[in-house]
Amino acid sequence: YDIKIEISDSKDTALILGYYYLDKTYAIDTAWNKKNTFTFKSKDKKLDSGIYFLSNLNGRFVEIMIQNEGKLRLKTKEENWNKFMQVKSGSQELKAYYEYMQNTEQIQERAKVLIEQKVEKEVYDKEMKALSLVNDSIKKAFIEKYPNYLLSKIFNATKPITIPEFEVPKKEDGTPDSIKWNSERWYYYKNHYFDNMDLSCAGLLRTPKMVFYETYNRYWDDVMKYERTDSITHYAHKVISMAKDSKGMKRFLIHNITERYLQSPYMGHDKIYVELIKAYYETGIADWVSPSDIEKNVERAHKWENILIGKQVPDLACMDSANVWHNLNSCNKEFKILIFWSPGCGHCSVEIPKYDKFYKEKKDIYSFDYLDEFMFEQLQNKNYQPSQRIIQYNNIKMLDASSKKEVWKNVTFLILFGELHITADGKTDKYFLSNIEDLELLPDNTLNISLKKEKLTFKGENGECFYFLLHLHKLLQFS
Repeated sequence: YDIKIEISDSKDTALILGYYYLDKTYAIDTAWNKKNTFTFKSKDKKLDSGIYFLSNLNGRFVEIMIQNEGKLRLKTKEENWNKFMQVKSGSQELKAYYEYMQNTEQIQERAKVLIEQKVEKEVYDKEMKALSLVNDSIKKAFIEKYPNYLLSKIFNATKPITIPEFEVPKKEDGTPDSIKWNSERWYYYKNHYFDNMDLSCAGLLRTPKMVFYETYNRYWDDVMKYERTDSITHYAHKVISMAKDSKGMKRFLIHNITERYLQSPYMGHDKIYVELIKAYYETGIADWVSPSDIEKNVERAHKWENILIGKQVPDLACMDSANVWHNLNSCNKEFKILIFWSPGCGHCSVEIPKYDKFYKEKKDIYSFDYLDEFMFEQLQNKNYQPSQRIIQYNNIKMLDASSKKEVWKNVTFLILFGELHITADGKTDKYFLSNIEDLELLPDNTLNISLKKEKLTFKGENGECFYFLLHLHKLLQFS
């Protein structure tokens, strides 16, 4: 790039060239004042499409629309950088951008006068409404004239989704079915959320956060918050496909969504991560990722795939201290808790005794059993060696399954139900077990859980039981 800006009577010694990216701003170059002219130049770096800015050291700035420009020549006055900006050499898109900015500058000046004059509220509201209509008409005219310009895409991206008027359906008794009506509206909203945002335009990544970043994040944090994992995976593929041939946007979407569900605190979301890794990393679509990172993620996804919620656990088995074999299928309890831990783990020495206490108090009430790798009393034995497998204690069947499952750094547990299908997995929650007061599993595969402060109900689907959404130390929500 080669950008030169002349500012008559400039009082600044230096200007900074920077850009927006998601929710942050970054500085990339500095130019010094040489006879009121500032020159930014690089033979190696190309400026990607987006909104950039020139700022002095006190925070005063003017924005520049970059769309494949290499050489720019700008001129303005110290009095008002934006109002007097002229494009001496540059694209037609940049000239149109400043034309729009200078038109709206007049509206802003008029609004400022109204505030300073302290006019009556009725007059102020009427004038501001009129100015807003003028501003909207300028935007509309710009979009119609330059539909493919980045500024037009920014204007469209900030428009809210308009939900059409759906006819209110009727119940069998003829009364309005408001639940179904709201469901139809919600389904339309989440399916058309990005209708106004051109996700094939990578320039939207380099815009102020209220343009792309906040709208994009709201989709995953709020709109997708209560969706099932299969539904989220479907919408993830749909959003990624909207990037079309835009390498920059597709790279961002694949990385962001994959990382989002790798780090998700909600149980079950590991399935989304696994599906995305298989679809984009293992197939070579994510060709910008280093071979070592691809290998690491693919290996992790293959390990996790075998322990996803709904998967059947292998009939793991091992021998106890009396040389008697024990396996998962030999546990005829309705619920089984399978725990993976290590005597050398600091978290385990705190958490495992709580499981043992819970088991002793509740095993006859709830018809459950749990299996783990080591007997917790051995943590107190200084002479204990990990090679010593003491497998059976107080009807707690101990199991060495370290070769069957990836073990996390903290205590990891699985809740098994029916034909040894995984119904919950994750890291231990210090409040959860101690808060359970009652469990009731009904014939229709509904589970009622009574905690000390609330009662929760789960309904299984397609023969699968509930699964928990847990955070490390706080019960967040259930699905």
